[in-house]
Amino acid sequence: MKSILFNFAVVLGFILSATGVLRAQYVVDTVRYQPVDTIRTAPENDRQLRKTAENPDVYQNGNTAGKYYKWETPVFDMVDVDGIKQHKTDNEQYLYEVEVLEKVVNKNRKELKSYQDQAKDYAKVLRNEQKNLKEKRNFYKEDEKLLKKENKLRGRELKLLRKERKEFKKKTDELSDWQVQDRLAQFDDRERRIEAAQEKWGMKRETLKYNVDKLADQQKILDEKDYEISERIRQLDVYQRDQDLKSKQLAVERKQAKLEIKKAKAALKQKK
Repeated sequence: MKSILFNFAVVLGFILSATGVLRAQYVVDTVRYQPVDTIRTAPENDRQLRKTAENPDVYQNGNTAGKYYKWETPVFDMVDVDGIKQHKTDNEQYLYEVEVLEKVVNKNRKELKSYQDQAKDYAKVLRNEQKNLKEKRNFYKEDEKLLKKENKLRGRELKLLRKERKEFKKKTDELSDWQVQDRLAQFDDRERRIEAAQEKWGMKRETLKYNVDKLADQQKILDEKDYEISERIRQLDVYQRDQDLKSKQLAVERKQAKLEIKKAKAALKQKK
């Protein structure tokens, strides 16, 4: 009886073992009828290894031992949503800083314009001063011409007076003494008036010379003012070009930052 039971147990164990072998063979056949260790092709393995090498801190390629199979840990492309969010935040902060700097540039431009307006006002006043000085110069030139003409006429008058006196002396024998004295007194009076006018003419000429010299000094001052204002305007133009360049640079940076933010938002939308 014990022998029969022992034989029955041996047969039952053999049947159960055969059943397990058949079940294992059936699972292998459903995986493209290949052995377990050849399911991944060589190129696929290389691709997974490259991805693992590129992202060593995210995923590690390893094996998980099963009861019947050797399972490999799947390797995925890195999806750094937090990094995208941080990139978006960084660009938003950068955009904010760019816009702050643009406000500073605009403030600088307003201040610069006030200085430019001041220089233009000085230049306008200087032009009026130069115009007045030119009118004075023309006036003094006219005075100088009149003085020269006056001196020429007076010289002619004095020459005629002396000629008359000389001719009169030739006729004194035909006149009485009182007539001679009266006529000579007239000649003397006319000569004194000519000499007085000539002395006055000399004073006017000296005054004119003083004014002309003073005019030259004023012209020198105006030339120095003109040079100083011109230098100031050129300096302000350099400042303006610098501010214009900064404004263009900030405009480019603002456009780029907005583009990066747009890209980051699109990437976040795709990951949802």
